[in-house]
Amino acid sequence: MPLDQVEEAVRQLQIAERADPLSPQVHGLMTYVLLSLRRYDEAARHCEKASNTTGCMGRVRLAQGRIDEAIQFFSASASPLDRAYLGNALARAGRREEAEKLLASTLERNPFQQALIYAGFGDKDRTFEALNRVAALGPVRLGRTLTYPEFALVRGDPRSKALRKKAGLPE
Repeated sequence: MPLDQVEEAVRQLQIAERADPLSPQVHGLMTYVLLSLRRYDEAARHCEKASNTTGCMGRVRLAQGRIDEAIQFFSASASPLDRAYLGNALARAGRREEAEKLLASTLERNPFQQALIYAGFGDKDRTFEALNRVAALGPVRLGRTLTYPEFALVRGDPRSKALRKKAGLPE
């Protein structure tokens, strides 16, 4: 996915699914790849077989713009990552104070999690600041992150090109 070979990722995961159709890890990975392709109904079907069904369905609902449903899913999870997605959903729902509270008090100082919430606010500058810190973690993490629907606001911005270059990703 970091090299924008998302369709190839689907093909490889389909092979893995045929080899192990009950694997929750394969279904979870397939969900996130399908989300990157905006194939939300297919992603939802894979969520049902994934290991983190709650967070998975929250991501699907968030991508579909069904924010209130996403908030319900994420609220039911104690996972720090799902809490970050909850922050994104709360910010998108206009519940700024709750999202800021998550950002300040419950999240580790994880730049990816911070970027998620900033993106929910629609704050490109702070999103890019956090994504620049993600870039230091390596090209795979950043390349995958940039494909996620939650980061659509940064695509097409000239800073995305510079960010990809900084992480060693192709344009």
